[in-house]
Amino acid sequence: MPELDELQAQISALKSELEQARTLQTISRGVNAAHNEAELLKALAQPALKAGAASANLSYTHLNGAGNPVDLETVASVNAQPDVPSPVGMRVHWTKYAVAQVWRDHPDSPLYIADAQTDMRLDKAARARLLRFGIRAQAAIPLRQGGRWVGALTFDWKEPHDFDASECAVYDALPVLAASAIENQRLVSRLEK
Repeated sequence: MPELDELQAQISALKSELEQARTLQTISRGVNAAHNEAELLKALAQPALKAGAASANLSYTHLNGAGNPVDLETVASVNAQPDVPSPVGMRVHWTKYAVAQVWRDHPDSPLYIADAQTDMRLDKAARARLLRFGIRAQAAIPLRQGGRWVGALTFDWKEPHDFDASECAVYDALPVLAASAIENQRLVSRLEK
């Protein structure tokens, strides 16, 4: 019964799309209600944490006069294990950021690393940096607005992680949902300081 199989596949695809839409709607509500970086990250990280991510980080990108990234500063962090030290306030030079080399060629594309030990896109130094922090898998999401760097979201797993199409569809949508809200929050935080 090929027709029945095709119909079941279509129903399954529609259910998946509906679940993605609901997830993005929940994230959007959380982003719109957020009053600070921690609340923004909490809203954006929920799908990754549900998928077993050990941590999530939101970083701001600091730019030079030419608009090129110089470094990333972690401004919010969520960790599944509360006793792990927070990286908030840590700054990493752009060239030392593990996925910067890949983003140089694809600055608007999230990067999905299913296993840092075997991913051929990472050079030896980038691989070593991720593994030193116990990161075996990562979703690294660039945040850009109008072609200008705003920041990055990273979701980290301690074990290899297979990113399915539904999960990637949600992460792929995060820059559109988050970049302007994060840029606005950054301006507010700067004014408050």
